[in-house]
This record gives sequence, structure tokens and C-alpha cells, in this order.
Amino acid sequence: MKSTRPIDAEQLVKANPDVLFLEDFQGQGRAPFEELLNNPAVAEVPAIKNNRIHVMSQTEASSVLGLNTAVGFEKIISAIHEDTN
Repeated sequence: MKSTRPIDAEQLVKANPDVLFLEDFQGQGRAPFEELLNNPAVAEVPAIKNNRIHVMSQTEASSVLGLNTAVGFEKIISAIHEDTN
């Protein structure tokens, strides 16, 4: 993938991430992603299998983060660190 866009089950399986970060769209949390996350086809993806899924605010994890870049990076680093300890 070379740009931000919705991902489907096939792409998620191919990416096979150890950690998954979801962008919180207008305070909806994981809700917009539940159908994908609960799809049996992605059950063995390490991030899903090991529940290493993190929801981040749009203002901390998207092209609109602006001055919050450092905050967003810190949250990503902290989440990865917590998951590996």
C-alpha cells in the first residue's frame, strides 16, 4: 500500500501486521472496523489473534494531526512498547 485508504480482509491478511492502529473517525472508536476485525479470514493475523489493536484519535494519527505529530508518535511508540513487554 502506498496511500491511506480503507483496507479489506485480503489486504490485511497480506500485510500480516503484528500491531494494528485504527484511526478513530469522529469518536466512533472500533465500531467502523468491527466487521473487518471479526471476519474469520483475518483471525490468524498476529495483531488480531494477539489483540494488539489500538485506536487513535484522528488528531493524533492522520494527515490532520499537524501540531500533534509528537503526541501521535509517542502514543504509537508507547503502544508498541506495552505490547512487547
